[in-house]
Amino acid sequence: MKEAGLEDRVAVVNFDWADFIPEAMISGEIDATVGTPPLAVLCERAVKARQVMPPGKIWPSNPSYGIIAQKSMLEKRRETVLEFIRLHEEATNLMRKEMAHAASIIAGVMEVVDKEFITEALKISPRYCVSLPSYYIDSTMRFIPVLQRMGYIKRPLNREEIFDTSLVEEVHTEPPHYMEAIK
Repeated sequence: MKEAGLEDRVAVVNFDWADFIPEAMISGEIDATVGTPPLAVLCERAVKARQVMPPGKIWPSNPSYGIIAQKSMLEKRRETVLEFIRLHEEATNLMRKEMAHAASIIAGVMEVVDKEFITEALKISPRYCVSLPSYYIDSTMRFIPVLQRMGYIKRPLNREEIFDTSLVEEVHTEPPHYMEAIK
C-alpha cells in the first residue's frame, strides 16, 4: 500500500481462511476484497458487492492455479501424472468450449452451489488450459519479490525451482488456449 500512497487511507486485512471474508463484508468489518472468482460471486450474492476491476486488469496473464507435485512423484508415478494432466486438459477444454455443460457437472459434483453460481465464477476469469506458456511463468516470477517482501519465502526462487514443464509439454503440444473466446 505504501508504494501506491494508500497506507493512510486503506487498511489491508489478511484472512487465514477466505471463507471468513463474506461474513466480514456482511458485518461491515471490511468494505472490499480481492480473491478468487467464486469469492467474488459469493460476495455479490451475500452483500450485493460488485466487481470493480476484472482479473485481467489487476494481473494480466494471472496464473490462477497450478498442478503441484513432489519431484519423487513425478519420477515414480510418471504415467499417473501424465494421465492426470490429460484429464485436466480435457476438463479445461470442456469449461472453455461448453461452459454451461461444465457448470452443470461441477454443480452436480459439489452439491453446495448451483449451476448459475459456477457459470458466474467461470465467466469472471475464463482462462482455462493446462499449458504453461512463458507469459504465465513470467507473470508468476514477477510475484516472487512480493512473496519475499511479505515474508512468505526467504530468498528469491528461480524459474527452474518452481516450474518443470516437461510433462505438460508432452501432453499439450498445441498453442495455449488461454485467450480463446469462451462459448
